[in-house]
Amino acid sequence: MDKEKIIKDKNLSVLIAEDDELSFLYLNIILKKFTKDIIRAKDGEEAIELVKAQKFDIILLDVNLPKISGLEVASEIHKKFPEMGIIMNSAFSPEDEREYTLDKGNLEYLDKPLKKEKVIDAIDRVLHLS
Repeated sequence: MDKEKIIKDKNLSVLIAEDDELSFLYLNIILKKFTKDIIRAKDGEEAIELVKAQKFDIILLDVNLPKISGLEVASEIHKKFPEMGIIMNSAFSPEDEREYTLDKGNLEYLDKPLKKEKVIDAIDRVLHLS
């Protein structure tokens, strides 16, 4: 069974934490056929509040968010919800960000520009679907 079908069958609830409008719209286009619910946070503070208020299956998290950085958001969420799948992404990817991500359990790191296949593969990995 292909990954897209497996993901679609999961009917995921997704949080996209992204301050850039075009990046959000692109991710929304990729994910809307695989998900039941897509919510957007425009900054790190809003992302943390949304995760406290609602259960998400996965979070796509920009590293360079206003108010609270994506790395800080990931750390906070990972402490409280270690099972939650988090896919971090950035146009600027210093090695320490990659290392941080790889040291954690359910985290993946993608470079921008994002590609649909890489997003699908990362979702598959953090949710351990295949």
